[in-house]
Amino acid sequence: MLPGLLHQLSLGVRGLRQRLSFSLLALISLGLGIGASVAIYAVVDAVLLQPLPYTEAERLVQVEEVDAEGRKMPLAEPNLDDLRARHRGLVALAEYSGGVTTVSSANRAVRAGAYLVGPEFLQVLQVQPVIGSDLGTAGTEPGALVSHRYWKETLGASANLSGRSVSAFGLNLPIVGVMPESFQFPEGAQLWMDARAIPPSESRSAHNWSVIARLRDGVDMAQAQEDARAIGAALRREHGSDVDLAAFALTDLRTAMVGSVSAALWVLLAGVGFLLLIAATNVTNLFLAQALARRQELAVRDALGAGSARIAAQFVVESVLLGMAGMLLGLLAAHLALTVFAQIAVDILPRAQDLRLSGRVIGVTTLGTLLISTVIGLIAARSGHQVIAVALKEGGRSSSAGRATTRVRQGLVVAQGALTVVLLVAAGLLARSVMGLLQQDPGFEPDGALTVNLTLEDQGGVEGDARVVAQLDTLISKLAAIPG
Repeated sequence: MLPGLLHQLSLGVRGLRQRLSFSLLALISLGLGIGASVAIYAVVDAVLLQPLPYTEAERLVQVEEVDAEGRKMPLAEPNLDDLRARHRGLVALAEYSGGVTTVSSANRAVRAGAYLVGPEFLQVLQVQPVIGSDLGTAGTEPGALVSHRYWKETLGASANLSGRSVSAFGLNLPIVGVMPESFQFPEGAQLWMDARAIPPSESRSAHNWSVIARLRDGVDMAQAQEDARAIGAALRREHGSDVDLAAFALTDLRTAMVGSVSAALWVLLAGVGFLLLIAATNVTNLFLAQALARRQELAVRDALGAGSARIAAQFVVESVLLGMAGMLLGLLAAHLALTVFAQIAVDILPRAQDLRLSGRVIGVTTLGTLLISTVIGLIAARSGHQVIAVALKEGGRSSSAGRATTRVRQGLVVAQGALTVVLLVAAGLLARSVMGLLQQDPGFEPDGALTVNLTLEDQGGVEGDARVVAQLDTLISKLAAIPG
Protein backbone atom coordinates (compact mmCIF):
# COMPACT_ATOMS: atom_id res chain seq x y z
CA MET A 1 0.00 0.00 0.00
CA LEU A 2 2.78 2.41 0.91
CA PRO A 3 4.66 1.98 -2.40
CA GLY A 4 1.40 2.63 -4.26
CA LEU A 5 0.76 5.78 -2.25
CA LEU A 6 4.28 7.03 -2.84
CA HIS A 7 3.84 6.36 -6.56
CA GLN A 8 0.58 8.37 -6.59
CA LEU A 9 2.30 11.23 -4.73
CA SER A 10 5.16 11.17 -7.23
CA LEU A 11 2.71 11.30 -10.14
CA GLY A 12 0.80 14.11 -8.44
CA VAL A 13 3.90 16.25 -7.91
CA ARG A 14 5.02 15.63 -11.50
CA GLY A 15 1.59 16.52 -12.88
CA LEU A 16 1.40 19.76 -10.88
CA ARG A 17 4.89 20.77 -12.02
CA GLN A 18 3.90 20.17 -15.64
CA ARG A 19 0.88 22.47 -15.22
CA LEU A 20 2.72 25.19 -13.32
CA SER A 21 0.39 28.10 -14.14
CA PHE A 22 -2.63 26.15 -12.92
CA SER A 23 -0.76 25.05 -9.78
CA LEU A 24 0.39 28.55 -8.86
CA LEU A 25 -3.05 30.06 -9.39
CA ALA A 26 -4.71 27.38 -7.26
CA LEU A 27 -1.98 27.68 -4.61
CA ILE A 28 -2.41 31.46 -4.31
CA SER A 29 -6.21 31.17 -4.11
CA LEU A 30 -6.04 28.55 -1.35
CA GLY A 31 -3.19 30.30 0.47
CA LEU A 32 -5.07 33.59 0.70
CA GLY A 33 -8.34 31.95 1.71
CA ILE A 34 -6.73 29.70 4.31
CA GLY A 35 -4.46 32.48 5.63
CA ALA A 36 -7.35 34.87 6.26
CA SER A 37 -9.48 32.14 7.81
CA VAL A 38 -6.69 30.88 10.06
CA ALA A 39 -5.78 34.38 11.27
CA ILE A 40 -9.35 35.18 12.32
CA TYR A 41 -9.95 31.71 13.74
CA ALA A 42 -6.77 32.07 15.82
CA VAL A 43 -8.13 35.35 17.22
CA VAL A 44 -11.50 33.74 18.00
CA ASP A 45 -9.76 30.76 19.60
CA ALA A 46 -7.45 32.88 21.79
CA VAL A 47 -10.06 35.44 22.83
CA LEU A 48 -13.33 33.49 22.99
CA LEU A 49 -12.62 29.75 23.14
CA GLN A 50 -9.52 29.31 25.28
CA PRO A 51 -10.17 29.24 29.04
CA LEU A 52 -8.81 32.09 31.13
CA PRO A 53 -5.28 31.32 32.43
CA TYR A 54 -6.30 31.10 36.08
CA THR A 55 -6.93 28.18 38.42
CA GLU A 56 -10.61 27.13 38.22
CA ALA A 57 -11.31 30.19 36.08
CA GLU A 58 -14.94 29.13 35.68
CA ARG A 59 -15.49 30.12 39.34
CA LEU A 60 -14.33 33.70 38.80
CA VAL A 61 -16.97 36.43 38.56
CA GLN A 62 -17.11 40.17 38.12
CA VAL A 63 -19.24 42.05 40.64
CA GLU A 64 -21.06 45.31 39.82
CA GLU A 65 -23.65 47.54 41.40
CA VAL A 66 -26.95 47.96 39.55
CA ASP A 67 -29.12 51.04 40.05
CA ALA A 68 -32.90 51.26 39.85
CA GLU A 69 -32.76 51.86 36.06
CA GLY A 70 -30.64 48.75 35.48
CA ARG A 71 -27.37 50.61 34.84
CA LYS A 72 -24.25 48.79 36.01
CA MET A 73 -21.54 50.59 37.98
CA PRO A 74 -18.30 49.87 39.85
CA LEU A 75 -18.65 49.42 43.60
CA ALA A 76 -18.45 52.00 46.34
CA GLU A 77 -16.06 50.94 49.09
CA PRO A 78 -18.56 50.69 52.00
CA ASN A 79 -20.92 48.65 49.80
CA LEU A 80 -18.03 46.33 48.94
CA ASP A 81 -17.20 45.89 52.62
CA ASP A 82 -20.82 44.97 53.39
CA LEU A 83 -21.00 42.53 50.48
CA ARG A 84 -17.76 40.88 51.61
CA ALA A 85 -19.09 40.51 55.16
CA ARG A 86 -22.56 39.22 54.23
CA HIS A 87 -22.16 37.04 51.12
CA ARG A 88 -21.42 33.46 52.15
CA GLY A 89 -21.14 32.14 48.60
CA LEU A 90 -18.02 34.15 47.72
CA VAL A 91 -14.78 32.84 49.19
CA ALA A 92 -12.85 36.04 48.40
CA LEU A 93 -13.48 39.46 46.82
CA ALA A 94 -10.83 41.84 45.48
CA GLU A 95 -11.16 45.42 44.35
CA TYR A 96 -8.94 47.13 41.79
CA SER A 97 -8.79 50.56 40.18
CA GLY A 98 -6.30 52.30 37.91
CA GLY A 99 -5.07 52.45 34.34
CA VAL A 100 -2.14 53.73 32.33
CA THR A 101 -0.17 56.31 34.30
CA THR A 102 3.39 57.41 35.01
CA VAL A 103 5.33 54.77 36.94
CA SER A 104 8.73 55.68 38.39
CA SER A 105 11.42 53.40 39.74
CA ALA A 106 15.21 53.19 39.60
CA ASN A 107 15.38 56.81 38.35
CA ARG A 108 13.30 55.91 35.31
CA ALA A 109 9.76 57.01 34.47
CA VAL A 110 7.58 55.10 32.01
CA ARG A 111 3.93 54.99 31.02
CA ALA A 112 2.51 51.69 32.21
CA GLY A 113 -0.65 50.05 33.47
CA ALA A 114 -0.80 50.54 37.25
CA TYR A 115 -3.56 49.48 39.64
CA LEU A 116 -4.46 49.81 43.28
CA VAL A 117 -5.65 46.37 44.41
CA GLY A 118 -7.23 44.92 47.53
CA PRO A 119 -5.42 42.48 49.85
CA GLU A 120 -7.37 39.47 48.50
CA PHE A 121 -6.43 40.16 44.87
CA LEU A 122 -4.03 37.25 44.44
CA GLN A 123 -6.20 34.97 46.57
CA VAL A 124 -9.10 35.47 44.17
CA LEU A 125 -6.94 34.69 41.12
CA GLN A 126 -5.01 31.97 42.98
CA VAL A 127 -1.59 33.07 41.79
CA GLN A 128 1.60 33.81 43.71
CA PRO A 129 4.69 35.93 42.96
CA VAL A 130 7.68 34.08 41.51
CA ILE A 131 10.00 36.31 43.55
CA GLY A 132 9.19 37.86 46.89
CA SER A 133 5.86 37.75 48.67
CA ASP A 134 2.19 38.70 48.45
CA LEU A 135 0.94 42.17 49.36
CA GLY A 136 0.16 40.92 52.85
CA THR A 137 -2.75 41.53 55.19
CA ALA A 138 -3.63 43.71 58.15
CA GLY A 139 -0.65 44.45 60.35
CA THR A 140 1.87 44.52 57.50
CA GLU A 141 3.11 47.56 55.63
CA PRO A 142 1.56 48.23 52.19
CA GLY A 143 3.78 47.21 49.30
CA ALA A 144 3.75 46.81 45.52
CA LEU A 145 4.06 43.97 43.01
CA VAL A 146 5.60 44.42 39.56
CA SER A 147 5.15 42.42 36.37
CA HIS A 148 7.85 40.11 35.06
CA ARG A 149 8.33 42.47 32.08
CA TYR A 150 8.76 45.55 34.30
CA TRP A 151 11.17 43.63 36.53
CA LYS A 152 13.36 42.74 33.53
CA GLU A 153 13.22 46.04 31.65
CA THR A 154 13.36 48.51 34.54
CA LEU A 155 14.86 46.65 37.50
CA GLY A 156 17.46 44.72 35.52
CA ALA A 157 16.01 41.32 36.51
CA SER A 158 17.63 41.58 39.93
CA ALA A 159 16.49 38.91 42.38
CA ASN A 160 17.27 41.23 45.30
CA LEU A 161 14.25 43.49 45.86
CA SER A 162 15.54 44.94 49.12
CA GLY A 163 15.50 48.72 49.05
CA ARG A 164 13.61 48.85 45.75
CA SER A 165 10.54 51.07 45.56
CA VAL A 166 8.11 52.26 42.91
CA SER A 167 6.02 55.42 42.59
CA ALA A 168 2.59 55.98 41.03
CA PHE A 169 -0.64 57.78 41.96
CA GLY A 170 1.37 59.99 44.33
CA LEU A 171 2.43 56.92 46.35
CA ASN A 172 5.88 55.46 46.87
CA LEU A 173 5.80 51.85 48.04
CA PRO A 174 8.45 49.15 48.50
CA ILE A 175 8.50 46.42 45.84
CA VAL A 176 7.73 43.16 47.64
CA GLY A 177 7.29 40.73 44.73
CA VAL A 178 7.51 39.92 41.02
CA MET A 179 4.57 38.27 39.27
CA PRO A 180 4.87 35.30 36.84
CA GLU A 181 5.70 36.13 33.23
CA SER A 182 2.34 34.83 31.99
CA PHE A 183 0.25 36.75 34.53
CA GLN A 184 -1.65 39.80 33.35
CA PHE A 185 -4.76 41.12 35.04
CA PRO A 186 -6.22 43.57 34.28
CA GLU A 187 -5.13 43.80 30.64
CA GLY A 188 -1.79 45.60 30.31
CA ALA A 189 -1.10 45.79 34.07
CA GLN A 190 2.56 46.05 35.08
CA LEU A 191 2.19 47.36 38.63
CA TRP A 192 -0.13 46.40 41.49
CA MET A 193 -0.09 48.66 44.56
CA ASP A 194 -1.67 47.84 47.91
CA ALA A 195 -4.96 49.75 48.18
CA ARG A 196 -4.44 50.00 51.95
CA ALA A 197 -1.92 52.74 51.18
CA ILE A 198 -4.75 55.22 50.52
CA PRO A 199 -7.37 56.41 53.02
CA PRO A 200 -10.63 54.43 52.95
CA SER A 201 -13.71 56.08 51.46
CA GLU A 202 -16.92 56.34 53.47
CA SER A 203 -19.10 57.42 50.54
CA ARG A 204 -21.65 54.90 49.31
CA SER A 205 -22.04 56.76 46.00
CA ALA A 206 -18.34 56.98 45.05
CA HIS A 207 -18.12 54.13 42.54
CA ASN A 208 -14.35 53.76 42.45
CA TRP A 209 -13.72 50.02 42.50
CA SER A 210 -13.99 47.28 39.92
CA VAL A 211 -14.40 43.98 41.78
CA ILE A 212 -13.69 40.33 41.02
CA ALA A 213 -14.62 37.42 43.27
CA ARG A 214 -14.30 33.65 43.50
CA LEU A 215 -17.31 31.41 44.08
CA ARG A 216 -17.07 29.08 47.04
CA ASP A 217 -16.96 25.35 46.23
CA GLY A 218 -20.48 23.95 45.96
CA VAL A 219 -22.05 27.35 45.18
CA ASP A 220 -23.39 27.81 41.65
CA MET A 221 -23.76 31.07 39.75
CA ALA A 222 -27.54 31.27 40.10
CA GLN A 223 -27.42 30.85 43.87
CA ALA A 224 -24.61 33.41 44.26
CA GLN A 225 -26.48 35.87 42.03
CA GLU A 226 -29.67 35.54 44.07
CA ASP A 227 -27.80 36.13 47.33
CA ALA A 228 -26.05 39.18 45.84
CA ARG A 229 -29.38 40.67 44.74
CA ALA A 230 -30.83 40.16 48.21
CA ILE A 231 -27.84 41.86 49.87
CA GLY A 232 -28.08 44.80 47.48
CA ALA A 233 -31.79 45.21 48.20
CA ALA A 234 -31.08 45.09 51.95
CA LEU A 235 -28.44 47.83 51.65
CA ARG A 236 -30.94 49.91 49.70
CA ARG A 237 -33.48 49.59 52.51
CA GLU A 238 -30.91 50.30 55.21
CA HIS A 239 -29.24 53.35 53.67
CA GLY A 240 -31.95 54.83 51.46
CA SER A 241 -30.80 57.79 49.38
CA ASP A 242 -27.18 57.37 50.53
CA VAL A 243 -26.76 54.52 48.03
CA ASP A 244 -27.28 54.35 44.27
CA LEU A 245 -27.57 50.59 44.05
CA ALA A 246 -30.71 48.51 43.91
CA ALA A 247 -28.83 45.20 43.66
CA PHE A 248 -25.48 43.58 42.97
CA ALA A 249 -24.89 41.78 39.65
CA LEU A 250 -22.49 38.89 39.05
CA THR A 251 -21.08 38.06 35.61
CA ASP A 252 -18.66 35.25 34.85
CA LEU A 253 -15.25 36.81 34.30
CA ARG A 254 -14.68 35.58 30.75
CA THR A 255 -17.98 37.08 29.57
CA ALA A 256 -17.12 40.31 31.36
CA MET A 257 -13.72 40.45 29.65
CA VAL A 258 -14.61 39.48 26.07
CA GLY A 259 -18.37 39.94 25.77
CA SER A 260 -18.02 43.32 24.07
CA VAL A 261 -16.08 41.86 21.11
CA SER A 262 -17.71 38.42 20.89
CA ALA A 263 -20.35 39.23 18.25
CA ALA A 264 -17.90 41.15 16.05
CA LEU A 265 -15.37 38.31 16.07
CA TRP A 266 -17.99 35.68 15.15
CA VAL A 267 -19.16 37.90 12.26
CA LEU A 268 -15.56 38.26 11.07
CA LEU A 269 -15.08 34.50 11.25
CA ALA A 270 -18.23 33.96 9.19
CA GLY A 271 -16.96 36.49 6.64
CA VAL A 272 -13.60 34.81 6.15
CA GLY A 273 -15.42 31.46 6.05
CA PHE A 274 -17.32 32.75 3.00
CA LEU A 275 -13.99 33.93 1.57
CA LEU A 276 -12.53 30.44 2.01
CA LEU A 277 -15.56 28.89 0.29
CA ILE A 278 -15.10 31.28 -2.64
CA ALA A 279 -11.42 30.30 -2.86
CA ALA A 280 -12.34 26.60 -2.75
CA THR A 281 -14.96 27.12 -5.46
CA ASN A 282 -12.35 28.92 -7.55
CA VAL A 283 -9.93 26.02 -7.25
CA THR A 284 -12.69 23.51 -8.03
CA ASN A 285 -13.45 25.39 -11.25
CA LEU A 286 -9.76 25.31 -12.12
CA PHE A 287 -9.69 21.54 -11.61
CA LEU A 288 -12.80 21.11 -13.79
CA ALA A 289 -11.19 23.18 -16.53
CA GLN A 290 -8.08 21.01 -16.23
CA ALA A 291 -10.18 17.85 -16.48
CA LEU A 292 -11.68 19.14 -19.72
CA ALA A 293 -8.28 20.16 -21.09
CA ARG A 294 -6.84 16.71 -20.20
CA ARG A 295 -9.71 14.70 -21.72
CA GLN A 296 -7.49 13.00 -24.32
CA GLU A 297 -4.86 12.09 -21.70
CA LEU A 298 -7.51 10.76 -19.32
CA ALA A 299 -9.22 8.75 -22.06
CA VAL A 300 -5.91 7.19 -23.12
CA ARG A 301 -5.01 6.28 -19.51
CA ASP A 302 -8.44 4.71 -19.04
CA ALA A 303 -8.10 2.76 -22.28
CA LEU A 304 -4.68 1.47 -21.18
CA GLY A 305 -6.21 0.03 -18.01
CA ALA A 306 -5.55 2.73 -15.43
CA GLY A 307 -9.13 2.40 -14.25
CA SER A 308 -11.56 4.94 -12.85
CA ALA A 309 -10.43 4.44 -9.25
CA ARG A 310 -6.79 5.17 -10.00
CA ILE A 311 -7.63 8.24 -12.08
CA ALA A 312 -9.96 9.49 -9.33
CA ALA A 313 -7.21 8.92 -6.76
CA GLN A 314 -4.87 11.01 -8.90
CA PHE A 315 -7.28 13.97 -8.83
CA VAL A 316 -7.63 13.66 -5.04
CA VAL A 317 -3.85 13.39 -4.54
CA GLU A 318 -3.24 16.50 -6.65
CA SER A 319 -5.89 18.50 -4.81
CA VAL A 320 -4.57 17.39 -1.39
CA LEU A 321 -1.00 18.28 -2.38
CA LEU A 322 -2.15 21.73 -3.47
CA GLY A 323 -4.25 22.04 -0.32
CA MET A 324 -1.33 21.20 1.98
CA ALA A 325 0.95 23.61 0.14
CA GLY A 326 -1.75 26.28 0.35
CA MET A 327 -2.13 25.55 4.05
CA LEU A 328 1.59 26.09 4.67
CA LEU A 329 1.43 29.36 2.76
CA GLY A 330 -1.69 30.36 4.69
CA LEU A 331 -0.14 29.48 8.07
CA LEU A 332 2.87 31.63 7.26
CA ALA A 333 0.64 34.54 6.25
CA ALA A 334 -1.52 34.06 9.36
CA HIS A 335 1.55 34.01 11.62
CA LEU A 336 2.80 37.29 10.17
CA ALA A 337 -0.66 38.85 10.42
CA LEU A 338 -1.09 37.76 14.05
CA THR A 339 2.35 39.08 15.00
CA VAL A 340 1.50 42.52 13.66
CA PHE A 341 -2.10 42.49 14.93
CA ALA A 342 -1.07 41.53 18.46
CA GLN A 343 1.06 44.68 18.63
CA ILE A 344 -1.54 47.12 17.34
CA ALA A 345 -4.57 45.55 19.05
CA VAL A 346 -3.16 45.33 22.57
CA ASP A 347 -5.24 48.32 23.71
CA ILE A 348 -8.48 47.46 21.90
CA LEU A 349 -8.78 43.67 22.01
CA PRO A 350 -9.09 41.65 25.22
CA ARG A 351 -6.46 38.92 25.62
CA ALA A 352 -4.46 40.25 22.66
CA GLN A 353 -1.30 38.99 24.36
CA ASP A 354 -2.57 35.42 23.84
CA LEU A 355 -2.77 35.65 20.04
CA ARG A 356 -0.75 32.88 18.44
CA LEU A 357 -1.02 29.82 16.20
CA SER A 358 -1.82 27.26 18.88
CA GLY A 359 -1.70 23.51 18.37
CA ARG A 360 -5.49 23.42 18.27
CA VAL A 361 -5.61 26.08 15.53
CA ILE A 362 -3.04 24.21 13.43
CA GLY A 363 -4.87 20.91 14.01
CA VAL A 364 -8.26 22.31 12.98
CA THR A 365 -6.64 23.98 9.96
CA THR A 366 -5.03 20.71 8.88
CA LEU A 367 -8.26 18.72 9.18
CA GLY A 368 -10.25 21.43 7.42
CA THR A 369 -7.74 21.65 4.59
CA LEU A 370 -7.75 17.88 4.12
CA LEU A 371 -11.55 17.86 4.01
CA ILE A 372 -11.81 20.74 1.53
CA SER A 373 -9.04 19.34 -0.66
CA THR A 374 -10.61 15.88 -0.71
CA VAL A 375 -14.02 17.29 -1.68
CA ILE A 376 -12.42 19.33 -4.47
CA GLY A 377 -10.59 16.24 -5.71
CA LEU A 378 -13.73 14.08 -5.62
CA ILE A 379 -15.74 16.67 -7.57
CA ALA A 380 -12.96 16.91 -10.14
CA ALA A 381 -12.69 13.09 -10.29
CA ARG A 382 -16.43 12.73 -10.92
CA SER A 383 -16.24 15.29 -13.69
CA GLY A 384 -13.14 13.59 -15.09
CA HIS A 385 -15.00 10.26 -15.21
CA GLN A 386 -17.82 11.92 -17.19
CA VAL A 387 -15.29 13.53 -19.53
CA ILE A 388 -13.65 10.15 -20.18
CA ALA A 389 -16.99 8.49 -20.93
CA VAL A 390 -18.03 11.20 -23.38
CA ALA A 391 -14.58 11.38 -24.98
CA LEU A 392 -14.54 7.62 -25.65
CA LYS A 393 -18.12 7.60 -26.89
CA GLU A 394 -17.91 10.64 -29.14
CA GLY A 395 -14.35 10.23 -30.33
CA GLY A 396 -13.00 13.09 -28.29
CA ARG A 397 -14.99 15.95 -29.84
CA SER A 398 -14.55 18.89 -27.53
CA SER A 399 -18.14 20.08 -27.78
CA SER A 400 -19.48 16.76 -26.56
CA ALA A 401 -16.77 16.22 -23.97
CA GLY A 402 -17.22 19.70 -22.53
CA ARG A 403 -20.92 19.14 -21.98
CA ALA A 404 -20.12 16.69 -19.17
CA THR A 405 -18.65 19.40 -16.92
CA THR A 406 -20.81 22.34 -17.95
CA ARG A 407 -23.61 21.79 -15.43
CA VAL A 408 -21.20 21.33 -12.52
CA ARG A 409 -19.18 24.41 -13.44
CA GLN A 410 -22.31 26.51 -13.89
CA GLY A 411 -23.52 25.43 -10.46
CA LEU A 412 -20.19 26.36 -8.90
CA VAL A 413 -20.21 29.74 -10.63
CA VAL A 414 -23.70 30.44 -9.27
CA ALA A 415 -22.59 29.43 -5.75
CA GLN A 416 -19.47 31.55 -6.03
CA GLY A 417 -21.53 34.51 -7.21
CA ALA A 418 -23.96 34.12 -4.31
CA LEU A 419 -21.14 34.03 -1.76
CA THR A 420 -19.52 37.06 -3.38
CA VAL A 421 -22.78 39.00 -3.20
CA VAL A 422 -23.09 38.21 0.53
CA LEU A 423 -19.55 39.47 1.15
CA LEU A 424 -20.10 42.58 -0.96
CA VAL A 425 -23.30 43.45 0.90
CA ALA A 426 -21.55 43.00 4.25
CA ALA A 427 -18.60 45.08 3.08
CA GLY A 428 -20.96 47.79 1.83
CA LEU A 429 -22.77 47.95 5.16
CA LEU A 430 -19.46 48.14 7.00
CA ALA A 431 -18.19 50.89 4.70
CA ARG A 432 -21.43 52.81 5.24
CA SER A 433 -21.00 52.58 9.01
CA VAL A 434 -17.38 53.75 8.79
CA MET A 435 -18.35 56.68 6.56
CA GLY A 436 -21.06 57.63 9.02
CA LEU A 437 -18.53 57.70 11.84
CA LEU A 438 -16.08 59.76 9.79
CA GLN A 439 -18.76 62.32 8.93
CA GLN A 440 -19.84 62.91 12.51
CA ASP A 441 -18.94 66.32 13.91
CA PRO A 442 -16.26 65.81 16.61
CA GLY A 443 -17.07 69.18 18.14
CA PHE A 444 -13.81 70.86 17.06
CA GLU A 445 -11.85 71.62 13.89
CA PRO A 446 -9.51 68.62 13.39
CA ASP A 447 -7.49 70.12 10.49
CA GLY A 448 -4.07 71.14 11.78
CA ALA A 449 -4.71 69.72 15.25
CA LEU A 450 -1.89 67.67 16.75
CA THR A 451 -1.63 65.51 19.86
CA VAL A 452 1.43 64.98 22.02
CA ASN A 453 2.11 62.17 24.49
CA LEU A 454 4.37 63.11 27.39
CA THR A 455 5.89 60.91 30.08
CA LEU A 456 6.44 62.94 33.26
CA GLU A 457 7.86 61.67 36.51
CA ASP A 458 5.25 61.44 39.26
CA GLN A 459 6.31 64.14 41.74
CA GLY A 460 3.62 63.31 44.29
CA GLY A 461 1.18 65.40 46.28
CA VAL A 462 -0.44 68.77 45.61
CA GLU A 463 2.91 70.57 45.35
CA GLY A 464 4.12 68.02 42.82
CA ASP A 465 0.95 68.51 40.75
CA ALA A 466 1.54 72.26 40.79
CA ARG A 467 5.09 71.77 39.50
CA VAL A 468 3.81 69.57 36.67
CA VAL A 469 1.22 72.20 35.70
CA ALA A 470 3.93 74.89 35.67
CA GLN A 471 6.15 72.72 33.46
CA LEU A 472 3.29 72.13 31.03
CA ASP A 473 2.45 75.84 30.91
CA THR A 474 6.08 76.61 30.04
CA LEU A 475 6.10 73.94 27.34
CA ILE A 476 2.85 75.22 25.82
CA SER A 477 4.21 78.78 25.74
CA LYS A 478 7.35 77.65 23.93
CA LEU A 479 5.35 75.59 21.42
CA ALA A 480 3.02 78.52 20.76
CA ALA A 481 6.03 80.68 19.87
CA ILE A 482 7.10 78.32 17.06
CA PRO A 483 6.10 79.75 13.63
CA GLY A 484 3.34 77.83 11.83
